Amino acid sequence: MPSQLNSASFNTFWAHNYQFLASIITLYISRSQSSRHTMRNEGNDRTPQRSRYAMERSERATQQQEGIPTPPDSAISMSNNENRFGSAMDTAIHHANRTSVSADHDGVTISLTPQQLTLMGAELAQARADGRFPSTTAAGYDISAIAQDYGRLVALTEARGDAPREEWNSMPNVVQLLVRITQEIRARDEITAEQNEEERVRAHVSSMMTGVGAEAKLYSIVQHAVTYAIKNGSSEQAATITGKNMADLLNGIRGVIKDMAGQGVHGVHDVNTEAVLEEVFSMIDYALGDLATPLHKDVENLGGRVKHMDGQIIQLNAIAGHANAIDNHVHALGNNLNAMGTLLNSTNGNVAAMSVQVSLLQTIINMVPRMIAEALQESIPEALNSAMSPIMAYAEAQLGVSVASPLTSPTSTISTDASQEGMLHLKQKKSKKYSLKKLLKLFKKSGHNASS
Repeated sequence: MPSQLNSASFNTFWAHNYQFLASIITLYISRSQSSRHTMRNEGNDRTPQRSRYAMERSERATQQQEGIPTPPDSAISMSNNENRFGSAMDTAIHHANRTSVSADHDGVTISLTPQQLTLMGAELAQARADGRFPSTTAAGYDISAIAQDYGRLVALTEARGDAPREEWNSMPNVVQLLVRITQEIRARDEITAEQNEEERVRAHVSSMMTGVGAEAKLYSIVQHAVTYAIKNGSSEQAATITGKNMADLLNGIRGVIKDMAGQGVHGVHDVNTEAVLEEVFSMIDYALGDLATPLHKDVENLGGRVKHMDGQIIQLNAIAGHANAIDNHVHALGNNLNAMGTLLNSTNGNVAAMSVQVSLLQTIINMVPRMIAEALQESIPEALNSAMSPIMAYAEAQLGVSVASPLTSPTSTISTDASQEGMLHLKQKKSKKYSLKKLLKLFKKSGHNASS
C-alpha cells in the first residue's frame, strides 16, 4: 500500500503505525497457535536445539551440493535388516488383530476386533453407497457409531428379507423401521456435532489464553525493530529522497531483526531469524487483510446500493413507459372526442334537415283533409248520378213518367263566387232529397200495384 511521507508529518505517521502494529499483534492470535505452543514450551533449551538443527540442515545441504546421498528428513533411519523389520511389522499386525475393543449396542457391551470393525465399516459404506442405509456425519473411526449402525443394518436387512427393492416401500414394517433408524442416526449426529463444536470452541479459547505471553514477546520484538529503524532514520531518508512506500519500512524491520539476531536480544538468534520474520510479516499481512475486510464490505454494500439504484432506474423507466402509454391513450381519446364533435355537427345538420322535412310533412298533412273534401265533393255526385241513372231509367220505363231531371254536375254549376257555390250546393242537397223521396214513393206505388 503506497503512502507518500514527508519529514513534517513523519512523527504523526509513526505514531499511527505504532497503533497499527499493536493491532497486528493482537489479531495474530488465531493464526499462530502452533508457534505459540512451540515458543512457550521450548524455554531456555530452545536455542541449542535450533542450533543443532541448523547445523544438521547446513551439513545436509552441503552434502547434496557435493552429490553425496543424504538420509531422509524423517526420524526413522532405514537399515539393511529388512527381515527383522518385516517380522516386527507382522508381529505388530498380529497383536493389533488380537486386540479387542468394547462397544455399547442397545445397552449390551460387545467386544470387537479391529478386523471385524473394518469389515463392518466397509459393509456400512457399501450399503450407504447403494442407498440401502441412511447416511451419517459420524467419523469413520467412531467405534460406537459403527457397531450401532451395523446392528441397525442387520435388522433392516432381515426385515426386507428376499423381497425385491421395488417392494420395500410398500412393506409397512420395513418403512417404519427405516424411519426409526433414520431418526436415531440424525439425533446422534446432532448431539455429536454440538459436542464437537463445544470442544472446538474450548480448545480455541484455551489456545488464545495460553498465547498471550508469546504475543507480548512478539510485540516487543516488532516494537524494538520499528523504534530502531526510526532512530537510524532509514525510513525518513527514503521518504524524503525517493518517496518510497511501506516496503522500505518492512526492509528496515528485516535488517533490524537481523541485527537483533546478531546481538541475541529479545530471544532472537541466527537460528530463528527467518521464523521470526515470517511470523512478523504474516501478522502484518493478516492485519492488512483484516483491515481490508471493512473495505470489502463497503464495496459490497456499494454494489448492493448500485443494484438497488439500477432497480429503481428500471422502475422509473417502466413508469416512463406507462406515462407514454397514458399519453398515447389521452391522444387517442382526444382524436375520438374530435370525431365525436364532427359526428355531433353532422347530426345537427341532419336534425335541421329533418325539421324542414317534418314542417313540409305537416303542411302536407294539413292539406289532406281539404283535398279529401274536395275529392269527395267532386266524386260523390258523379257516383250518385252513375248509380241512379239506370234505376231512374228503369223506373221511367216502368211507369212511363219522367221522374226528374238528372242531377246536374257540380262542375257545370259551380261558380267562382263563394256565395253561388254555397247556394248551388244547398240546391243539390234539396234536389237529392226530393229525388230520393220521389223514388221511394214510386217503389212503394209499384209494389202496391204489383200486389193488387
